[in-house]
Amino acid sequence: MKRSKLISVIILTIAVILNGCKKSENIPPEIPKLKGVYVLNEGNFGRNNSTLTYYVPDSNLAYEDVFYMVNGRGLGDTGNDIVISGNKVYIVVNNSDKIEIIESKTHKSLGTILTPQASPYKITLSGNKGYVTNLYRGAVTVIDLTTNTILIDTIKVGNNPTGIFAINDKVYVANSGFGYGKTVSVIDARTNKVIKTITLWDGPDAFAVDQMNRLWVLCYGSYGDWQNPNDDTDGKLYAIDINTDAVVDSILIGGHPSRLVIFEDYAYTIKNGNIVRINLKTKDRNENFIQGNFYSIGIDVLNKLLYCADAKDYVQKGEVYIYDLSGKFVKKFQAGVIPGSFAFAY
Repeated sequence: MKRSKLISVIILTIAVILNGCKKSENIPPEIPKLKGVYVLNEGNFGRNNSTLTYYVPDSNLAYEDVFYMVNGRGLGDTGNDIVISGNKVYIVVNNSDKIEIIESKTHKSLGTILTPQASPYKITLSGNKGYVTNLYRGAVTVIDLTTNTILIDTIKVGNNPTGIFAINDKVYVANSGFGYGKTVSVIDARTNKVIKTITLWDGPDAFAVDQMNRLWVLCYGSYGDWQNPNDDTDGKLYAIDINTDAVVDSILIGGHPSRLVIFEDYAYTIKNGNIVRINLKTKDRNENFIQGNFYSIGIDVLNKLLYCADAKDYVQKGEVYIYDLSGKFVKKFQAGVIPGSFAFAY
């Protein structure tokens, strides 16, 4: 009797162990989640008042100036771009001639890369390298992301390069010329040499890629005589085949659009303060998709939400409005002075 009970206990123990192993082998992967949203607030040029807002969607709380709160010093003068790679966040501070690096969970400084007299503007990452446009030098600087040092100070491109985008072992640089440039320089990320120059339209400025892996370039057009709008040229979108670097499509937008995000079949840009939605297949555009006075735009691709920033009067703190992709308002939160760039921490 005692023996049979002992056997039963052993069998039950083995079953529990096997069942536990079975469960551990079938643990579902972690579901992606938006942990937080960085809003880089430009601040006023020359005022040294750029800040970093961190918004937590779960709690609907926005923490102002987390860089200062954690590191005990200001971010600098005119923050122009922010990107996330793994647990690192790279922040381009234009008029302070530097790139700040922080840890994404703690916002703690991991280092500063100084780029003297480079006027850094936008950044893109390719492997263990970062490529930064130099607004007034007609150049791109290459940084080593493993050592936080400058690899190449100057790769010459066109005048006043603004937007930059890395894909397919190439880096595309928008040579805006402040409306008078027409070209995109293509850099081979393996050799750091310019391998091609693509001629598009007046004022190439921003990039985004669609689900067909076409790289779209927003050209905002030229202003001609600033006092005479009749001699302006209209803004356009151009699609580049990233394998051949051939221009394969274009869409007229009109006016002078700024900023560009793409999700699935739609592009979103800002014109006259409103969010314009453009169907990349039919080329139809909704000029008043979301009406407002918006300065910048970002997209949370996981939750399919648009983050649209209103800079108000460019002196007081701005606000960020969140909309779903049907254009319905969801909620809003306060940011800093001139909220200009977004980065989403998943």
